[in-house]
Amino acid sequence: MTGVQTCALPIYDPRPFGALADLADASELDRAGPASDERGTLALEALRALVTDRPSPIDDRDRRAAAWTDAFATIGAPGGEAWLVEDLHWAGPDVLRFLDAIGGAPFPAGRLIVATARPVLADREPAWCAPGDRSRRLDLGTLAPDATVTLIDALTGGAIPAPLAGRIARASDGNCLYVEELLRGWVSSGILVPDGGRWRLEAIADALAIPETVGALYAAQLDDLPDDARRIARRGAVAGRRVPIDALPALGLEAAELPLASLQRRDILDGPLPDGGFGSALVYRHALLRDAGYAGLAHAERADLHVRLARWLELVGDRHAEAIAAHYAHAVDTAPRLAAEIAPGLSRDEATAMAAGWYERAGARAESAGAQAAAVALYD
Repeated sequence: MTGVQTCALPIYDPRPFGALADLADASELDRAGPASDERGTLALEALRALVTDRPSPIDDRDRRAAAWTDAFATIGAPGGEAWLVEDLHWAGPDVLRFLDAIGGAPFPAGRLIVATARPVLADREPAWCAPGDRSRRLDLGTLAPDATVTLIDALTGGAIPAPLAGRIARASDGNCLYVEELLRGWVSSGILVPDGGRWRLEAIADALAIPETVGALYAAQLDDLPDDARRIARRGAVAGRRVPIDALPALGLEAAELPLASLQRRDILDGPLPDGGFGSALVYRHALLRDAGYAGLAHAERADLHVRLARWLELVGDRHAEAIAAHYAHAVDTAPRLAAEIAPGLSRDEATAMAAGWYERAGARAESAGAQAAAVALYD
């Protein structure tokens, strides 16, 4: 793999084509220098517009996607490229159309695209994902009960008695994530402890409760946290899976340093990690873990925190118009129906108007970026 450029492309992003913008940062485009012909120059300018958030020199959506394809070829590594596209099921139709274009475009040094997605993507699968001469699809099914027991033995060195391993296997229904998270929770709570390079079970096997779902496992992990750490894990969930560190004070989490360390030790949150939109962010280990934190908030608290985050984003700028609109809309949707205000000094009608105005701005920005399907959805 020497000389190969590897790019990670997370699909979900509140900005139209925001993930693509993070993939090709401005410094990389500057290093590309001038292109050798007019088409190449136009391609680089189109991609620079995507990265720097300025108007594109190309108005037509299909020509712009073709220009981006040319530009990625221009800045590509001479040894080839490997793209990792995560959570493709979250991608909108405009992003899928672009990936169709770039997946089918020739690239002199070669380009490998590896995408992960839930089965729901099958109904709108990009052409380059379909099985064929140039592509392969791997369908990952669930584990059989005996294979699940084998996995448990391999992870714990046989520390889990066979009857308990069987109970876990039946509850997991072949879901590897369930097994991993159950054992992780037991390690965190001291039920499963290291002992001279091995694991030892510090509990009566028959007395251990086995949660029914992965969501219940995550809720139990959060319930086991100290109060201040649990407050961060729950309040931060309003921002989504990625929590901008600079937004913590807006969420009422000013003195967060000590409990953050606790959350990182327990592998609830990872980071700080670079974030193209906000500088640095904390990231929930799994989307379902974030969902468990969000579910632990009372409805009135959710609404208030959504408004706080929307107001913080308004100070950041128009670039996050869709996220601002979504937070105002979530505040309206989650606030108790009989509440006169959804946040101090903000009525339901005022918040609804704020959401509509920001959705209109987001639609205009998506339209100018060539994301026509996203623009229609935002205007709707």
